[in-house]
Amino acid sequence: MNERAVVDRLEGTKAVLLIGDNEQKMVVEYRQLPAGTNEGDWLQVEVHDGRLVKAESDKQATQRARARIKSKLVHLRKGDHRR
Repeated sequence: MNERAVVDRLEGTKAVLLIGDNEQKMVVEYRQLPAGTNEGDWLQVEVHDGRLVKAESDKQATQRARARIKSKLVHLRKGDHRR
């Protein structure tokens, strides 16, 4: 199964991924992820039989998510809580 995933958090040598639209949680070894992967990064992952087979960085999705969050923070700091 090929899915999009976000790195929810890093805990020592482990990474917690939220996979797909239903955000299925999967804990994997950090070394299975592309070098330099950080919390909040988006990945394209391949999962078979509940195991991570492949993970590739999705730099465009990561940039879009970070831009969206930055925009929301700007509005919140201005007191605009409607967005």
